[in-house]
Amino acid sequence: MFIRKLLLCLFLISCKICCQAQEAWASPELEQMHNNVLGYQKLGNYKDAIITLNQLINLAPARTELKTELGNLYYLSGNYDLAIATLKPLLKNTIASDTTYQLLAACQLAMHQYKEANKTIKKGMISYGVSGMLYYRKGQVLMHDGDSEAAIKSWTEGVLKCPQEPSNYIAASLSILKSDNVLYGLLLGETYLAMRADTAGNDSLKTAIFNKWKTFFESLATKATFRNPMDDRINEIFLQLTPVVSDGITTENLTMLRTRFLLECAKKYSFDEMGSLLQYHDQLIRNGWFDIYNEWLFGKAGHAGQYEAWNKFHIGDIERFENWRSTHLLKAPPNFVVFDH
Repeated sequence: MFIRKLLLCLFLISCKICCQAQEAWASPELEQMHNNVLGYQKLGNYKDAIITLNQLINLAPARTELKTELGNLYYLSGNYDLAIATLKPLLKNTIASDTTYQLLAACQLAMHQYKEANKTIKKGMISYGVSGMLYYRKGQVLMHDGDSEAAIKSWTEGVLKCPQEPSNYIAASLSILKSDNVLYGLLLGETYLAMRADTAGNDSLKTAIFNKWKTFFESLATKATFRNPMDDRINEIFLQLTPVVSDGITTENLTMLRTRFLLECAKKYSFDEMGSLLQYHDQLIRNGWFDIYNEWLFGKAGHAGQYEAWNKFHIGDIERFENWRSTHLLKAPPNFVVFDH
């Protein structure tokens, strides 16, 4: 059920974006201390970040959110006991945010306190049911319990209800790619990569996506029927385009295939119906980046040697694309739309 809903919405990712106004600091000195904390954290200097933040908490006790920041620093430094001791008391009053709950659950998971983590997540979801990270943590607990189907359901719920949270995309993608519903995993994985500013450590995900495109086309022709009419309509287009990859799955063939798929969809659906991932592809094509985007996405995974050769003939293209991409990430539109009308 949720996988089906996911496909309906993955050509369409959407969400209501919530912004919280920053409370003004009592003095410039306190604000500078907080900036120092963030600077230390960015550098991975958690020791000085924790020392400075503890001092700031004493000087600005009304800023109750600082306790959650402190818990996060303990979590990042691997001091889960202190993180739990800092975060757990916050749940007894009204100052706990959804971040407080999910961080506490993360610490409890790290300490193998799975029952406690489950209780924390349930409490958090009573107050913050649309928190993407709470859905992510819930999926982690369910996966530990051996219920991968329920875990995927939690992550896909997180995608549908809070699409701006990337953790659910990659968790669901990696799990779904191991199942028979390869297309869903492909869409989730690529959406995750297109949303993220920093994907330097995601070569393994790119490789998984490339390899599963092979699996998708190997299984496509053998499926007599699909799970629902939406599957039929999408797979029918891909079946028509099978000759494009008849000599194998390569970066060049996938680029051509995906371009043709977008063109076929544009003939049958309105721009809004196609949803954000295909709209992003359209944006890339119109700006002359789609070939390079596919090289960035599939090139090294498809054939490292050919990718290296491609870069020698296209010096600086990947770097220029990444510079452009840094200000043109895939973003969720403000309202849900349905691909299948």
